[in-house]
Amino acid sequence: MVLNKLNRSYMRLIYLYLLVLINIIYAQNSVIDGKITDMQSLPVMYASVFLEGTNLGTTADSMGCFKIEQVVPGDYLISVSYLGYLKDQQKIKIKANEKITINFKLHNDILSFSDIIIHDERSYTASSSFTLNAVDFKLRPKESAQDLLNLVPGLITAQHAGGGKAEQIFLRGFDADHGTDVNISVDGIPVNLVSHAHGQGYADLHFVMPETIEGISVQKGPYYAASGDFSTAGSIKFNTIDKTDKNILSVEGGSFGTTRIFSIMNIPFKIPSSSLYIAGEYARTDGYFDNKQDFNRYNFFGKFCTQLSDVSNLKFTASAFKSDWNASGQIPERALKEGIINRFGSIDNSEGGNTGRYNFNLQFKTQPADNSWLESQVYLFKYNFRLYSDFTFFLRDPVNGDEIEQDDDRITFGYRASYSFSKDFGNTKLISTAGTALRQDFTDVQLWNTKLRSRLSPNVIAGIHQKNYSLYLEEELLFGSFIRLQLALRGDHFVFDVNDKIAYENSEKKSQTILSPKANLVFSPSPDLNFFLNYGTGFHSNDARAVAIGSNQRTLPGATAAEFGSRISLFKSTYFSTAFWLLHLDNEFVYVGDEGVTELSGATRRIGIDLGLRTQLSSWLWFDSDLNLSRGRFKDQPDGANYIPLAPHLTYSGGFTLKLQNGFVGNFRCIHVSSRPADETNSVVAWGSTLFDMAFSYPVGIFNLGISIENIFNTEWNEAQFDTESKLKNETEPVSELHFTPGHPRMLKASLSLSF
Repeated sequence: MVLNKLNRSYMRLIYLYLLVLINIIYAQNSVIDGKITDMQSLPVMYASVFLEGTNLGTTADSMGCFKIEQVVPGDYLISVSYLGYLKDQQKIKIKANEKITINFKLHNDILSFSDIIIHDERSYTASSSFTLNAVDFKLRPKESAQDLLNLVPGLITAQHAGGGKAEQIFLRGFDADHGTDVNISVDGIPVNLVSHAHGQGYADLHFVMPETIEGISVQKGPYYAASGDFSTAGSIKFNTIDKTDKNILSVEGGSFGTTRIFSIMNIPFKIPSSSLYIAGEYARTDGYFDNKQDFNRYNFFGKFCTQLSDVSNLKFTASAFKSDWNASGQIPERALKEGIINRFGSIDNSEGGNTGRYNFNLQFKTQPADNSWLESQVYLFKYNFRLYSDFTFFLRDPVNGDEIEQDDDRITFGYRASYSFSKDFGNTKLISTAGTALRQDFTDVQLWNTKLRSRLSPNVIAGIHQKNYSLYLEEELLFGSFIRLQLALRGDHFVFDVNDKIAYENSEKKSQTILSPKANLVFSPSPDLNFFLNYGTGFHSNDARAVAIGSNQRTLPGATAAEFGSRISLFKSTYFSTAFWLLHLDNEFVYVGDEGVTELSGATRRIGIDLGLRTQLSSWLWFDSDLNLSRGRFKDQPDGANYIPLAPHLTYSGGFTLKLQNGFVGNFRCIHVSSRPADETNSVVAWGSTLFDMAFSYPVGIFNLGISIENIFNTEWNEAQFDTESKLKNETEPVSELHFTPGHPRMLKASLSLSF
């Protein structure tokens, strides 16, 4: 009895002690805030801020501002890190109920993997890591827009029109054609083109010079409210550098008459906290085909940034792009087997095209009050495109052949804005965001039958005015540092206005609306371990001509997706991510630009696993690996006839990167795409490939020497592949079989750049 009374007395004392301790902790609610800038006083956005030895930390906002709350009094070491900058630390002592303001100025530096791999900015899916892709971006070689896309984990590209046409994109079990299911933007300007003459969502990135890109944000799946049209498989956001500390002149030469000249120049500016630079590029190549590619590309880019005040900045960019080329097109397997042409020959030597794009972009960010942010943007671009293609040879016209000309001339105007504010409720933070956008495309599209690039008869001549209004609301709840919940709803309204100047009965004006709810949950038992649960719906629009022709058809096919994943950091040098995902896509009413007709495809279901690994093996050696498995089928077709053509079920990319103290950088990479069905019955197979590339660079004073070798082992492989019915000139009956564009043989490039 006495013992029980003593136990109860001890328990009361323990409860009293815990109660007093909790009151002390929460009564001593100290706060640390501040701002992070670079040495030119420009904000460093999204830098990671942590109190070493604790779970307390945050991410700076778009103005470089940060705040850490619920800090227990004591001595701390506060660390700030961001890719491309030297990690900075300060010792602080904070008292009860005290607010301390600490500002940081970061110096540029070569990345330190251990500094940034754990203290990542907030990500809401396991396979969407901004910092992860920025690490890849800094370490891996980038020589073209295709190289930029291939930096995205799990994304594979293919080219089949002489290098001047947008790349074909494979991601998460999607053959996304030229961008139909992948939303791509550069500094907020959409790259995807709606109701394009060649294909819906056509995304040509060749107006981007890799040296002007600072980083890549990757968001797989339709889980993000700010990403709208085409973000079914995911979205990719490229961000250009705000300033350059060095002037660079680079000259590159290589196999098959390849030449590239690039320059970026810093323009001195007397206005404080302002910067201006311009960049230019000329590139050409004969290509590796028998029919010389004669490819030429011209690029210009300029960017002005100014800090209007401590809480406001303004950015203006302008760019111009033009290219022209010849193409050898896709060749049928039988032409190769019968010796009609060799592997790098062509059936129609007159294929090719030209294109151009001119962008103007104004971005404004401000912090109108504490804990609030306002961003707005206005953009305008003019675009032109002309492509000569021949897929079927003499199937439709046995006399003149089946060559076609596709034309697209457009002006696109857009506006977007978002307003965010945060509110603290004890240890819980609520961040509310409202965003809106308007996009209008004024497009003239044409499709002609041609012979040797001379017009014979028109198939399509139409004017299209397409509008997209969007609004989204997003609520983000942060329960301490352990749980993050994001709920959002996005609404899109489309107006399709088609003036068909040949088939007047197809002239029509229609509108459609779609709502897309999103929900994302992150559980973080520790800074090194995160679990993710995601659900969301998205969509991609269809061509306005398909909407006009389609009677009472739903032409905004929805995508419903769910995902579970985890991200783990080990030993401050290894980063591992897993994502298990499922995606359902509704019926689609698709306009086929190559033929000027519409096709209805059935609902599909895809399921897959993404596995990613990043590790720093030593102070000078890194390894990265991305394995992506998926299985896709049509839902309403019988087994054996329900394959999704060209949807890859296994892709892999990985490699080693070494960076020595003397500045030498080496990169060795492997890229694998498995064989995949080219038709619904898997009777025609698109063959897989495994390629190895390597690149080296070495600084010598103000010079930098570079060498790259693509397809080291000179593997014979097919780049773009399709199951196509065609007819050669001397054939009496058409044949349906695999048509392909041969992949490049071994290619050597060397470069010399001067920095001053």
